[in-house]
Amino acid sequence: MADTGLLSAEAQDESQGNVVLVLPAPVTARYLRVDLTDGAAPYMDIGLFVAGQLWPLQRCTAYGIREGRVMLDRRERNPYTGAEFPVPAIVNPRMAAFILSALSNAEARNQHRDMLRRLGAARDTLWISELGDSMAERNRRVIWVAMNVSGEDAAISRYSLPLASPGFRVVERV
Repeated sequence: MADTGLLSAEAQDESQGNVVLVLPAPVTARYLRVDLTDGAAPYMDIGLFVAGQLWPLQRCTAYGIREGRVMLDRRERNPYTGAEFPVPAIVNPRMAAFILSALSNAEARNQHRDMLRRLGAARDTLWISELGDSMAERNRRVIWVAMNVSGEDAAISRYSLPLASPGFRVVERV
């Protein structure tokens, strides 16, 4: 495996912790070793530790990725007096909406279908918008999401004979 070397910890709310991509080398035995060291810390919070397969696309996502937050705050208004009662939500989860454009038949039939089958609506996955981002930017933009929603169709659109494009709207799990 590739050695990432020493990484500084990210613990701010906006950074979402560290997201480390380790590209495998062609070997027969694989292992993952993580050494956490901080002599001054009384304890360490690992949080979420997930090691999984990466699905790198052969082509990039379409232009127009929408990233933001789902605003769950409420602003009730009394219709008789006009008084407003703002109620902030406990959390406004991050979201991303995007289309994977120009998937080849192999990607659409094999990789995409296999991903949907393995995840279903009950399992989560890590959505990384751009593999070329710096580590700090990747930590800020990555979202832990459910790729599929219960009751929704998991289908793709075919807009030409050899190409397909599925659309996604993913919301952060909080």
